[in-house]
Amino acid sequence: MKLNMHSRSAEEFKKMIFNKSSTEEKCTYVHYSGQFNSIKDVKDFFPFNDPSIFQGKEIFNKEYFSSQISLSSNLNFICEINNIDIDKFLEEHDLIEDFNSNKSKKRKEIQIDTYNKIMFYLYLKTNPIYLISFNLYSIINSMETSQVDKIKDYFKKNPMIYFADSFQRNIIKEGIFKYFLVLYDGNMHKIFDNSDEFKDFLLN
Repeated sequence: MKLNMHSRSAEEFKKMIFNKSSTEEKCTYVHYSGQFNSIKDVKDFFPFNDPSIFQGKEIFNKEYFSSQISLSSNLNFICEINNIDIDKFLEEHDLIEDFNSNKSKKRKEIQIDTYNKIMFYLYLKTNPIYLISFNLYSIINSMETSQVDKIKDYFKKNPMIYFADSFQRNIIKEGIFKYFLVLYDGNMHKIFDNSDEFKDFLLN
């Protein structure tokens, strides 16, 4: 089903993806030809007249951790400002061994799948809304099934918006997206609740 994104449907769309009472994944795939590297980019291009839903939120990209400091320093800083117990976080996400083996290293010295996994889990732990501008499949594909299930549990608790500049078949096949939003030609946009119709629209 295709949904036209006029002002009324935009409000309905916000209600659907930010409905806290639902226990299913509230994930939306956003296709746009550019890149979303900051919250300012999101506010500028997202088709809501009122962008306040993004106020104070963080976007997840490769710069969520600083590459200039150690893994330990990144975790200490983010956990401190979010009042999170590091040891408990590491234990809950089965990251103790990965962290202890790499805590004094910087990004270029750490196996990238390990680095991204720790970074992504901490982002999910510390944010109530997920705004992801990063190849999500590259993270999921490097994880065990139990780890992927934990990520999907986060997506059931909090809404996720995934920004991509192409039709990413592999991540779509994971079945985590409920809606598909296409931004095109300036402020034009369409919403789909079916990946096949979404794909057909992009190809035509």
